[in-house]
Amino acid sequence: MDDEEGRTRNSFPPLWKEVAGVCNTAFQKFKKRPSHNLCKDYNKLISQICEAHGLVYNLTAYQCSNYPALVRGSNSTPVVGETVESTQVLVVYYLLRELLKKQINSVKSTIQKDSILSYLDAYEKYTAGGNVVKSIFTYLHWTWQKRGLPAEHIIQPTEIVVGHLWMDVILTSELKDAFRAKVNEIVCRVRSGGPTSIGEMESVKRFSLNLGCSTDVRLTLYSSVVEETYLKSLASYYGANRSAFKALGVDEYISQCVKAVKKEDILARCFLMRSSYEQVSECVLRILVHDEKNYLIPFCKKCIDPSDGNDPFSSKTSLAALYDLLGGGAEESWMEDLLRETVSEYADRELKKSIDSSEASSILRILKKTQQTFEMTISGIFGHQPRLIRAVYDGIQANLATLERPAASEDNAAKIAKRLAKYAAEEIKNMSIDELRRKNNWIAVIYRLCSRQDVFHQSYTRFLQERLLTNIFGAGKQSEIAVREESMLSSLLIKDKNFAFIFNCMRMLHDACRNDSKKAERVQEFLVKPYILTAFAWGESRRSPDLGSTTIPLELQTIIFHDIDAYAVQQNGRKLLFSPEHSGARVKMSSPNNKSVSFSLLVSFSQMRYLLAMNKMSEWTTNELCSRTRTSLEECKRSLTPFVQTRLLRETAQDVFDMNPDIFAVQSDEEKMYDLRYIELGSQQSNPEKSSCFLRGEKSHVLSIEGAVMRLLKELGPLSLDVLLGKVSASLGKLSVQRRDIKKVLEKLVEREYVERTEGSYFSFIP
Repeated sequence: MDDEEGRTRNSFPPLWKEVAGVCNTAFQKFKKRPSHNLCKDYNKLISQICEAHGLVYNLTAYQCSNYPALVRGSNSTPVVGETVESTQVLVVYYLLRELLKKQINSVKSTIQKDSILSYLDAYEKYTAGGNVVKSIFTYLHWTWQKRGLPAEHIIQPTEIVVGHLWMDVILTSELKDAFRAKVNEIVCRVRSGGPTSIGEMESVKRFSLNLGCSTDVRLTLYSSVVEETYLKSLASYYGANRSAFKALGVDEYISQCVKAVKKEDILARCFLMRSSYEQVSECVLRILVHDEKNYLIPFCKKCIDPSDGNDPFSSKTSLAALYDLLGGGAEESWMEDLLRETVSEYADRELKKSIDSSEASSILRILKKTQQTFEMTISGIFGHQPRLIRAVYDGIQANLATLERPAASEDNAAKIAKRLAKYAAEEIKNMSIDELRRKNNWIAVIYRLCSRQDVFHQSYTRFLQERLLTNIFGAGKQSEIAVREESMLSSLLIKDKNFAFIFNCMRMLHDACRNDSKKAERVQEFLVKPYILTAFAWGESRRSPDLGSTTIPLELQTIIFHDIDAYAVQQNGRKLLFSPEHSGARVKMSSPNNKSVSFSLLVSFSQMRYLLAMNKMSEWTTNELCSRTRTSLEECKRSLTPFVQTRLLRETAQDVFDMNPDIFAVQSDEEKMYDLRYIELGSQQSNPEKSSCFLRGEKSHVLSIEGAVMRLLKELGPLSLDVLLGKVSASLGKLSVQRRDIKKVLEKLVEREYVERTEGSYFSFIP
């Protein structure tokens, strides 16, 4: 009797029958409406599930008799595991699959082809039953249970089996086509404003989520049934309505595009999964904006291009909205290409209008105007958009590259770079500090775009040296000058490209500022305030060791050595290698008869030697001065030339000089200062033979000529070249002015746009 009970207890069919009964009961609970005594039914079902869970353990962990045989293929090859238990695991797994298929077939008849809600209702009931049943078969997935299974048989989790069987049995091609048509009908009705219930809209959204959750991460089923259907419907709708939008005009067309994008964003959130939102937006933009580029470009170009006198801000709202549709600068678009082309064409037209379009000054003036015009337009319409600003610069660079092509006889790129450095020297004086600091001030922009930055570095360094030496004692303005210079250099800095150039300029600037706080000292009745500039900062790295001792007056060496010691204390013992070539002093000079009448001189150390020697005599010859200072005749004459040109000295006989007493007679209450230095600049240049000279004495002639030219043109109006040369020479009769000097000054005034040259070589003042 006990043997019969044991065989019955270990027999596979009755045990599985009980398990299948519990599973069918669980599925039936979700097909019917719940009873009033839901708690009692729930507890009973849980009890049955627990019993079935134990039965599955017996079916998989222990050997059972009479278990069904598994066969494969037409030749009925048996499928067995390495042990009886592993074979029983396979049997239970495939019986579970058959049980689930029967449940699917039982709900298949309830699904209507024209009702997405019926599909969703059937799916939710079926999966709810599957979620309850899966807890019965947890033993199938224990690791030790899977040992000994054939390699080609994989036991998947129950919830995966539930989903796969549903897709294979329910979602046939016929049903997919029916649901595509239903989705298209509902979406088209909503988009066109037809009557649609909220339930229908929700059914499409739930259907999207259902398909998205029922497939793999690629969402292939959702994409093929819902997403592609939605996108085709969208493309068809807006493709048919584009012509109607265009008939309203470009401004209204852009407005309709904005409304369409917002509308489709809302509809996508109502019908689709999150992964489809971006594709919907891209589809709308492709149809209405990107495919209609040729329709929109003429309107955009007309608004942006200032050549026709159009007000670019009249269509500001439409242009800004269109650029937002194109991504708002998040990525490259055809708007940047259009702007690049428009800027290049505008600059080219302006250059052709210019009479002297080959001149570097005219080129830079037009490029400056182009940059400022388009930057103002872009900022006013679109706000700060780096991609659009970059497109403006690219358009300018295209013109600049064409203009920089070398001519037969000259290097245009070098000419432009030199002229740009000259303009930079002028703008440092005129621009506001905030504008100088901006990376997009016109000097910094064109500097970044030009090809010969090395030439710009050389010229800028030379002009910087000249400015610093001119303002070495700026009467309280030194701090403002330093701020202006630093601001310009900060705007010129390009990361990882021109650090050496900026660093050298900053060293010169700090070196000049260091001398501003020095106090004046008395040397042989002279009140002297020296300035000492370091050699390496100013590029004087190759000089003989005895240059300092032969150039510096003995009377000043004590002051200089004191400054060297102070520098060593400040710089932690570093020795000051100063540059006698660039260093000098400010000297206060008094009248021999009236000590209250005085003026100041800015001289180099070499000129200081002559001053100290002349202070001991009333009249001097060049030979005596050369003997006292141990210098050559050529060096002596070169140093004294500025004194003679400014009429501080007069030559009474050949190579004989004395102090001009008229200088003290014409002194006003305000003390004058004469800059008499003659300094070789540009020692950092690669070609020292071409380095320029900084000669303040000669520059006083230039200022006198400029003043005479401007005064005559203001008073007499347009004058021919010959008449103007004669009148300027007559008004400056006391100065030895050559006609070629006047012509050079005229050319500079034309370049700086103070004077205009018309046909027939007539010159007139530009107010």
